[in-house]
Amino acid sequence: MLVFLACYGFAKTPTQSPAPSTGELVLDSGPGSYRAEGTGHLELTTKGGVGTVYISGLVGTVHQEGMRLEYQKGTRLCYHGIGKVVIDGKFRAINFLGESVSTDFKGNGIFELYGDLDRNGNTGLVWYPGFLKDNKQVKETWETYGRVFTVPRPKNYVPADFKNARPQMLNE
Repeated sequence: MLVFLACYGFAKTPTQSPAPSTGELVLDSGPGSYRAEGTGHLELTTKGGVGTVYISGLVGTVHQEGMRLEYQKGTRLCYHGIGKVVIDGKFRAINFLGESVSTDFKGNGIFELYGDLDRNGNTGLVWYPGFLKDNKQVKETWETYGRVFTVPRPKNYVPADFKNARPQMLNE
């Protein structure tokens, strides 16, 4: 009986503070594409290049400036052109494909990014605002092989391309 009480009533695990339920992610790219799923506020702006935005499973609102609504059926929408799309609410998928894009997302979700090389050989940048190293904003490249980012930023997140980062060797 004493063992039961010790295990049941007195052996309590420390409580951890819950992770934030929302976060922010910023994307800035030349040619590329991404897919997002989540809930929140997303502002997507094409910067001098044509882009296509496909939205599926939207429970919320869309406001557009400059981009044309090409298709609408139920909760599926497709915008094309140069301009801005602002989405508030829950969405099953947002797909972007275009020449240049700037996106700011506040909420919770997951992003899958596929960069393409621009004229200078760059793929674009992605970052979590406020995530600093040596008092500088940490920005990472999109990469051409695809990368996945979750929002909010995971507690154990380590950026993939710090300049001084290198894989640990087994013999070290």
